[in-house]
Amino acid sequence: MLSGKIYNKKKQPLEAATIVLQNNSNIKKTVFSNQDGSYYFEKIQPGTYKITVTHTSYNTKDTTFTIDNNTELNLVMIEKYVQLDDVVIKSRKKFIEKKVDRIVYNVEGISLYENKAVADILKSLPRLNVTRSTIEIKGLGPAAVMVDDRLIYLSNKDLLDYLNILKDEISSIEVITNPPAKYDAQGSGLINIVTKKKKAYGLFGYLESSFTKNSYFINDGTINIGYRNKNLSLISSLGGAVGAYKETLQSSGTFFDSGQTDWRDEGKNKTKLNNDRFNVALELLLSKNTKIYSSYSLATNHNKSFKNHKLSYEYNAIIDSLGLTNGLNKDRGYTHIASAGINSVFGKNNNSLAGTIDYVNKSNSSQSNSTTVDYYNNLTPTNTHIDLYNFGDIPKNVFSTKLDFSFPKWFEKIDLETGLKYTLFNNHSRTDYDELINGVSIYNHIVTPDTFAYKEQNLAAYVSFSRNVRKWNFKGGIRFERTVTNGSSAQQDTHNTFSNFFPSLFAQYKFTDETSTDVSYTRRILRPTLFDVNPLRVYNSIFSSYIGNPYLIPSLQDNINYNFVWKSNYLFSLFYNKTHLPIVSLPYNTIGSTIEYQKENSGNLYNYGINLDASFSLNSRIRSNLSLGINGFRYHTAYNYNLSRKPLNVTFSTSQSIQFNSTFSSDINFSAVFPGANNVSTQKGYSSFDIGFTKALINKKLILTLAIQDLFRSYSQSSITSTDSFKIYTYNYYDFRQLSLSVKYKFGTELKVVKKKTNIQEIRRL
Repeated sequence: MLSGKIYNKKKQPLEAATIVLQNNSNIKKTVFSNQDGSYYFEKIQPGTYKITVTHTSYNTKDTTFTIDNNTELNLVMIEKYVQLDDVVIKSRKKFIEKKVDRIVYNVEGISLYENKAVADILKSLPRLNVTRSTIEIKGLGPAAVMVDDRLIYLSNKDLLDYLNILKDEISSIEVITNPPAKYDAQGSGLINIVTKKKKAYGLFGYLESSFTKNSYFINDGTINIGYRNKNLSLISSLGGAVGAYKETLQSSGTFFDSGQTDWRDEGKNKTKLNNDRFNVALELLLSKNTKIYSSYSLATNHNKSFKNHKLSYEYNAIIDSLGLTNGLNKDRGYTHIASAGINSVFGKNNNSLAGTIDYVNKSNSSQSNSTTVDYYNNLTPTNTHIDLYNFGDIPKNVFSTKLDFSFPKWFEKIDLETGLKYTLFNNHSRTDYDELINGVSIYNHIVTPDTFAYKEQNLAAYVSFSRNVRKWNFKGGIRFERTVTNGSSAQQDTHNTFSNFFPSLFAQYKFTDETSTDVSYTRRILRPTLFDVNPLRVYNSIFSSYIGNPYLIPSLQDNINYNFVWKSNYLFSLFYNKTHLPIVSLPYNTIGSTIEYQKENSGNLYNYGINLDASFSLNSRIRSNLSLGINGFRYHTAYNYNLSRKPLNVTFSTSQSIQFNSTFSSDINFSAVFPGANNVSTQKGYSSFDIGFTKALINKKLILTLAIQDLFRSYSQSSITSTDSFKIYTYNYYDFRQLSLSVKYKFGTELKVVKKKTNIQEIRRL
């Protein structure tokens, strides 16, 4: 038997390398390296053989050697470089890569993504749907987010604000539609943000400044500095943004009860932002087999939103009153994230241990004051003004620790992974609100301040096995999670315990190193967020408020995926999932002529669809990417939702990367969501056209990037949710159209590379 491992120069294992073994009789055998870089050839007779190893972005390696009864051969691959116009540059990866359990979008080096907010990067990717508050995988639902395989314990807008710490540090985005047992079961799928790996020794870094013109202006600056040698890496960055953007919002609600009542709210908000970010990361190599690391991040926001809204209330199609609202929202928040860990390799089979500790402290306070002047339907003042005051303080503390073990060739040729994880969430929210009519509170003799304490503990354990049999790859595992929640407020106390098993199964067959097919099944869980279960009332306007539901339970989701990859350039995918008791938001027509939004678990949701992706070179300078997605759904619930279009959602995107020469490139992107229906809502179509240019000067130390996003201002989203008892319409546009210019200057010692001509040819890792 012949066995061994494939590494790069940093002793990192290389998965999916193609290994061809040939003897003097020209008899060939081909295998692929596993996740830990290992490979095996069985039933090999003693003699002299030639082995050839190929891998994406690495030079082909040929070795001749002699095999005895059992021979171990470990090989080191050298990274590939390409020479253009006498300038040595690294081979640029394909934009889309398909691996066993994920789709990888390589955004590094694309001008459209230089110095962009993370939300803007994510929203341009074919498989994702992003607003200012949510991240979803199309056809699946809300996704959990990781950074370098580490889960981020934030959600909604808090998550998007924090991710801007990674501005200009993103190498790729991994969309994991069916995560294996090793990962947390939370979320319909996972999005893993992979940061850039520094390639410099000594002192290095960069200075960057960008100027963005939307309806107003935003200025952003970053300084990044680091030091790296053979055993130590220390990198820090400091940045901030000031400026403003505009939100255009429209919403209306119609209720059909004893009579028809209508509310309308049309608003334009100007938000002034003042955000800072800081990050420091340390890695220390204790020995050739053991590394420790730690990091600390701080994100702050001091934002002010100036509200200018027009409100109207109608009964039986007759305008009862009009209101003009002016207000100010103040948001102040601090997010601290600290982590530490150790990675160690031991034993003759290169077993590994990884231990991590994470801590998140999030403080956030929000204060809103608004005044609404009331008018009759003929715009005559009623001499009534309504003042609304709302204050909320929603801190969050999360502690998490986990331990992972990996045992290659644990039994025969079976690889084993196992681990434990414990997570603790703590929250103590406080809110206060008041409504005054002509200076007199409507809550006379009523105490409005309220508190809500929430605690959640999650204990998890998993085990998974993988086995390669010639061209077949198999992987299966099971994860157990036990969650205990406790909530307490002046109105009620709640206690819940949930214990669930989450199986996962994967099977892949490789026809060649560029063509494969795979099928997978996983079970996931969608837990309600803190905002979902918080029973404290939050007012949006004098006509609208939101209240959480502490009795919500998690939704379980079963997922089946099928993929076929042809010649590394074309990806065909089928998916089906069922969500048990999904969480839906419902409006209620309450006493006092207001709409109150509440959430509850209801029914079963079925999603199914097809995705087609293509990535290819038109010529030596132009690369093209195309993506088409079609998904339908069925929602079985007690509520009779009325959809004006078929329950179908169609998306399309295309991007073109043009390399004019070694220092000048351009990227063009178009994405569209066609009119259709999505879960419980009918949606209007929307699209975005983006174009960017990058120019490198002074030996590529100075980088200039010019980008235009949403050129035609067409990325406006609107939807209608309708039943027999109500009809809700929403529209929003968040100032996506913008022109940005960024200047980046890099300094420090670069790694020396060998100037070697080679073809730009990459084998997609499967």
